[in-house]
Amino acid sequence: MTTPRASRSAIRWPRKGDPGRIFYVATSAAQPYYVWGDDTASMARLKYFADNPSQVATALDPVSLRDFNAPPPFSLFMRREVWQLAAPELADKYPRGRIGNITPDGARVVLEVPLGAGAR
Repeated sequence: MTTPRASRSAIRWPRKGDPGRIFYVATSAAQPYYVWGDDTASMARLKYFADNPSQVATALDPVSLRDFNAPPPFSLFMRREVWQLAAPELADKYPRGRIGNITPDGARVVLEVPLGAGAR
């Protein structure tokens, strides 16, 4: 198993101008991405990064993230503890993926998988 390369700094935002990239967020009532609001708040926030609403996918249940499978390029936002539980499977599927902090404390992260980094 390989591990996606960790970024020492936050991912550069916004990602405007990458029309093929799909944005996902792992969130649920039991394991929300944000501690305030609901899944709607998480989904609305993703729209800031997208060129158009069609790039924002439906929310993913953090419990089933190990089974996540999507064609690159994509960005998958999640809480660090969710990443830690799903990291072995996601790192194996997407060895060219890169994990980076979204918040300075590292509580929220994003897995970025570039075009051409197909799932295994």
